[in-house]
Amino acid sequence: MTYKSFNEYHLGDNLIHLHFLRKLALAHPEHIFEHAVHAAHREQLLPIVEDLSNVRLTGIGHPSIMDDLKKDRAWRNVWKNANDRWGRHPRRNQFAEYYLGWFSDLAHEMGLPTPFHKPADLLFDYPAIGRGGRAANTMARRHRDGAHRQGLLV
Repeated sequence: MTYKSFNEYHLGDNLIHLHFLRKLALAHPEHIFEHAVHAAHREQLLPIVEDLSNVRLTGIGHPSIMDDLKKDRAWRNVWKNANDRWGRHPRRNQFAEYYLGWFSDLAHEMGLPTPFHKPADLLFDYPAIGRGGRAANTMARRHRDGAHRQGLLV
């Protein structure tokens, strides 16, 4: 089975969604997970999934192509505020609570169990973080600092 998603907006929204797809891909290697992002974000997001053969990350460079995806029922718009979901959500500013619910709903729509059950499950752990280097260390530090502020780490 192939699952198709897209998010034409923010780098961070795509980052957390690819983390979700990564966990699904690891748990379900028999499935393909295809995600489309704005072309400007592709190279920055690639390290999250580059080690997984069942995740495909596509960069969309022309707005008309993204418009075509929006019309194609095979593709799911996974921007957190698609259909004003985030705007209407009572816990929208509680990062962990919001995303645990959002990913549970998405997994359910896909017919798969959610890979996230508690806030600590949302912590990034993909291989590029452990490879070192300035970009990986900066990303890991920012994530760790954000997790402390959210009360996910002590």
